[in-house]
Amino acid sequence: MLAVAFSNYFSSDVHVRIFGSSLTSLGTKDSDIDASLFFNVPLTEATCAGDLARNKYILLTCDITALRGRKVCAEEYARLSEADRVRLLNKIVNDIRKRGTALVTGQYPILDARCPLVRLIVNRKHTMDLSVDNYLGYAKSNWLRSIVHCDSSQLIRKFLVSFRFWAHINELLKVDERQRSHFNAYILNLLCVIYLQLYNYIPPLQRAQKEVVVNGWRIDFVVDHVDLSCLTLEKLFKDFFIWFVQLKLKDTILCPYLGNTVSFDQFQQLYPDSSVRSVFKLAHLNIQDPLEWSHNVSMLVSEKYISAMRRQMMFALSRTKIVPDSFLAVLQEICDIGAAEKSSLDYTLEIHVGDYQADQCMNAVNHIFVNILAFLPAVEPFGKRPRLDDTLNELYRVYLTKRRTWVGRRQKRRQIMREYSALLNNPIALEGAVTQQINQTSAETSLCFKTYVKQKASECSLKFVLINGSPMEFNSLIHFLQHFIPAHLSKLLSSPFDVPME
Repeated sequence: MLAVAFSNYFSSDVHVRIFGSSLTSLGTKDSDIDASLFFNVPLTEATCAGDLARNKYILLTCDITALRGRKVCAEEYARLSEADRVRLLNKIVNDIRKRGTALVTGQYPILDARCPLVRLIVNRKHTMDLSVDNYLGYAKSNWLRSIVHCDSSQLIRKFLVSFRFWAHINELLKVDERQRSHFNAYILNLLCVIYLQLYNYIPPLQRAQKEVVVNGWRIDFVVDHVDLSCLTLEKLFKDFFIWFVQLKLKDTILCPYLGNTVSFDQFQQLYPDSSVRSVFKLAHLNIQDPLEWSHNVSMLVSEKYISAMRRQMMFALSRTKIVPDSFLAVLQEICDIGAAEKSSLDYTLEIHVGDYQADQCMNAVNHIFVNILAFLPAVEPFGKRPRLDDTLNELYRVYLTKRRTWVGRRQKRRQIMREYSALLNNPIALEGAVTQQINQTSAETSLCFKTYVKQKASECSLKFVLINGSPMEFNSLIHFLQHFIPAHLSKLLSSPFDVPME
């Protein structure tokens, strides 16, 4: 439809190609449509149109009817800069909208994009980013599409789509063009691809026999078929998260073309050409584009979002320990799963306590929560649930948290240990001082959860159930408590401490 409308303004054979997530089959219903306007020859190869060719001033300022009367040829269009090509394209799309030759609305140019484009709405519901002569973008999408479809088990596609969904629910993906520090779908896809290459599930980028060069970069490739039916999605995610959490990011460059990670010094040796080494910019996360070698596709991702991704990966790994072999445990928002599935809002921690009773364990846990972590206890005294047999005893209590006192403790602890060496021999007092420091600057939150203490023989188990609040915050808290409570419970049980009056 658009190609037919454009033929009224361009004399050369023009066509519109779709690429991006629409081509790779990795998109969602809300994904934008990436498209590019192509001529019968690449604009870089268009020859001079002679003395009668119109210049930039005439093409951009003339009445639009003049362009329909004397159509723009590829040679004239090629003389314009990338930004001016988009300006002229926007002028033409605006006339198409007014004349109704194609159902487009709300078009506007984005000239400061890495590849300038016109953004428009097609059929009143689909956002389209229309660029010009974008052979590189089309080739990159085609390469990803080939990787997705090279696996006969379809596991690669499930892996890439699921990781994008995971990043979306953890608020790691950018929402609009103003948010430049987020991840985007292309970065997430390349992270998955380089992981698959490092684990030898797929090979590095392989060249075709016939060389194809566009804008100075080779865009030819071949992708061999693989079968990953022996793997599971749960294993892929577990190994992938462990790899990225442990990955040393400083001065490390991920290279999908090589199928490996290299140091910056190795990168300079591998790419001695100044067109690569002098243009490639190091950042907090470095991913080399597989075709356009001088481009660091993750250059704008901030350290904040890299840390957030690693943190959420660690939370997901901790949940998989509680619910093994479950992909649902990897996700944050799993509140709607059936009762048969164990929710991420319900955790059990097994602790061996020796010759202590459930009420003693409850008092020790209460001391940790109230006196050390500054949680607020419920007004009513803790309850005692009916015994199921003569050897089972279970107590519960409700707590409220108003501050995120479990976040950032390590740095504060080191600072206090340097300033107050007397606290080194009193870990309980040290942790209380850490909480006081964090309370002064910690962000506010609101969590309400119930803690059960169950004892059978000499074994004690703690169960935490979220009543109200953010599941993400609760997962963060539980991850902390899994290490913090065992580290201090035995000392509190073996030494006297003040028990709050009930």
